[in-house]
Amino acid sequence: MRINQQEFAPWLLTVLEQLTQQAQYKNNPIILAGHDDKGLLQVAIQFLANSLCEQSNLSPACGHCEACHLFKSNNHPDVYYLWPQKELHEYELHGVPKGIKKYSESILIDEVRQCQDFFYTASSRLQKRYVLIYPFDALNTSSANALLKTLEEPPDHLCILLIGQALDHLPATVISRCQIVSAAIPSFLEQITWLRQQGAAEPEQLLSLALLNAYDALQLQHSSALLNLRRKWVQWLISEDPDDRLLASVDELGISVLYQLAMRVCYDFQLLIEGMLPTQFLSWIDDMQWVKRLPRDRVNTLFSVLQQENRFAHHPLNVKLSLDFITENWHLIKQ
Repeated sequence: MRINQQEFAPWLLTVLEQLTQQAQYKNNPIILAGHDDKGLLQVAIQFLANSLCEQSNLSPACGHCEACHLFKSNNHPDVYYLWPQKELHEYELHGVPKGIKKYSESILIDEVRQCQDFFYTASSRLQKRYVLIYPFDALNTSSANALLKTLEEPPDHLCILLIGQALDHLPATVISRCQIVSAAIPSFLEQITWLRQQGAAEPEQLLSLALLNAYDALQLQHSSALLNLRRKWVQWLISEDPDDRLLASVDELGISVLYQLAMRVCYDFQLLIEGMLPTQFLSWIDDMQWVKRLPRDRVNTLFSVLQQENRFAHHPLNVKLSLDFITENWHLIKQ
């Protein structure tokens, strides 16, 4: 959980400043919302490090005091991570039940109830206590409702941060009880420049495969298996006569990624048909020239279908059925 300052993207500095100011003057829960939720998580972690440090007084954390050491080791008694089991496991945090084969991707109502004592217990170090809810997209209706009372009247010593991508995944009753800090999407050039500084190879293609999320791109670079699966899926989508062997194991990407990549490729198809350059997968433009012969209305219909089905990407649907649905509709535009 320790942040390497060299990896803190410059466009997030303004978000950190806004979060720090709002947390100082109001006690309302704060929503951090934006396209790159992993980047916003880095903002929240840096804010916690600064706030918990017993030497810095909200300037960058010293990294040496007892509080900083506790935070770095994920053992600070005044921090609670209300995350799905999948994220707790990925970030090697405490609280993941042992002996389970598949980690939950949702924040469950029982997990919200388990942290009620933390909400209303004062800090043992005479500081504030912090609850980090990430990603808020993982809250279901029941778990979100279980939070409402605390969100409406949080104790004076409690700071609640909710981090995620899409505000429309949160009930209006939750949003109305929170302050909102929204992060603007950095330009493609800003993200590419930063990724080059981090030593990323082929940053343009990497960023496209990471759905224009710079922090996701960094993680993807270190996971060759996932990176290759995304490449294979895009290669299948852009090929005029695709090799179905490329589809082997791509269901492991999950429903949301399958739909998001398909929608972005389809959007590039629309641009090419209109005589414009693709914006999502420009490095594959030579492989997409055949698209210019497709009927415009078929491609537009495909994009609408993908948009509609993508709304259910966070539901526990069968991934293989979703993959079959996309590929069947993809074949239709070529008939």
